[in-house]
Amino acid sequence: MQGQLPRLCLLIAYALLLAASTVVSSSSSDKGRFMQELRSKGDRREGERRQAKSNTRIVLVLGTGCPASFNAPEIERQCSKYYSQYARFQPWLVPEAPCHQLPAIMPDREDREYRLGWHLNCDYRMAYTAVMRRAAPLLKAAGWHFEVVDYMSEDEKLKVPLADVIIAPQNEFQDDLRQRYADKKFIVVHTDDQATISPDLDLDSDQIVGLFMHTSFTDLEENNKESPEFMRHCAWMIPEERLKNMDVWIREPPISKEALNRKVHTVIPQILRWVYPLDCGGQPEFVVMANSGFGQNRGFAPPLSERHVDIAFMGAVGEAHEIQQRHGEQLSMEDPDAVWIESLRYRTGVVDHRQSAINQMQELADKYNLTIVTEKKKKRFTSFVELLQNTKVFVSPFGVGEFSGKDYEAMLAGAIVVKPLASKIESFPNIYESPYVVETKGDFSDLEEKVMPLLLDPEKLRTKGQRIVERAQQHLWRYGDLERFSHKLDYVFEKLLLSEHLHSAASAEA
Repeated sequence: MQGQLPRLCLLIAYALLLAASTVVSSSSSDKGRFMQELRSKGDRREGERRQAKSNTRIVLVLGTGCPASFNAPEIERQCSKYYSQYARFQPWLVPEAPCHQLPAIMPDREDREYRLGWHLNCDYRMAYTAVMRRAAPLLKAAGWHFEVVDYMSEDEKLKVPLADVIIAPQNEFQDDLRQRYADKKFIVVHTDDQATISPDLDLDSDQIVGLFMHTSFTDLEENNKESPEFMRHCAWMIPEERLKNMDVWIREPPISKEALNRKVHTVIPQILRWVYPLDCGGQPEFVVMANSGFGQNRGFAPPLSERHVDIAFMGAVGEAHEIQQRHGEQLSMEDPDAVWIESLRYRTGVVDHRQSAINQMQELADKYNLTIVTEKKKKRFTSFVELLQNTKVFVSPFGVGEFSGKDYEAMLAGAIVVKPLASKIESFPNIYESPYVVETKGDFSDLEEKVMPLLLDPEKLRTKGQRIVERAQQHLWRYGDLERFSHKLDYVFEKLLLSEHLHSAASAEA
């Protein structure tokens, strides 16, 4: 018996080892089957996602006057070269063929405004939808059924009724499309200058599935707060003693948090207006930025240490009062019938806000013997660019809206941009984050604190100041292509249009 005991123990041990190996083998097999099922589910969902994208018919309706069919990169290159070499120095030149085919050039206008180079064939806000037209081939390659039509065209009448969702500029949506296609879903492209969502847009309506913004509030709840003249940022510009005695508009009912968070997307890239200056929303003189401002000519943006203007501002300030015109008549200040009223710029706070910037600049100039430029009248674009190229710090206040094209132009030209309350707004790409701008209070009372450490210390200007400039430029260069924009649109379209479908499919699988 004693001799059989060790043998029995060995048999038991062997049996236990055999059972354990069977369990391990079974566990490995189960794990393999589980992983295979996961991959299979993932493949099915990816297939469903691709199928859902191809089955979702999106029709983009362009703004009035912007052609859907235009696609002439060779003409753009040829005419961009022409304007950069000749027309920006002689803007009265009539554009040569085939340049007159380009949306930003007016072949049939001979008026003085156009001949001086300031008239835009397409309003700059048309760029907000035109840029999606340019991205159409990439969106199709991503799997979307994506079509582009001219507003009020035969194509619109044929294709829009078949659409699952319509992308439309705000004005065309409000004035016409929402009534004509009342049974359709819309993504509305916000075309107001300001970040405040238009009071005419009911974002809680089921008809609007998305709102595309070029500039928005970092806290979207700002849209529900007190807004003089229907614009929230006016409350940041109007002096406190005047604001407390004003009647202000408050959105009633407020936009729901759910609609704000789900529907509002800051996705319209302003920067592409300068990349494609001859398209809808562009301007021929913008070619100077397209050809030089995107890193192609390093001499275009000299280092801050080589610049002679310490601080600059350029922009209309306006007067506190203006003459009330009657029956279309142009009354002069000498006219005995002239009636003076508060100007719109004064009521909205632009006059106070911009004058505060100028006053603070002048105080610094007197205190530190700085070279400053405060230009209150519009200059020719090329002259403005030359000022930017020689400026260390450019102050860019609010106006009718929070953003300004000067924000982008100053960055591309290599100046440090000062933006009031920059962290309250965002863009795509977001140029208002701290690495790219210097933020001040709304009244610029801390301008000295924010810029003088850079201007008084050449080493800080050469290092810290130059880093701000270079980060901002690189940020814009990175987003100056359609591929990055189309990836963003692809992501947002999926979030807005496919989430419900894919959630239903996942629930059915479970």
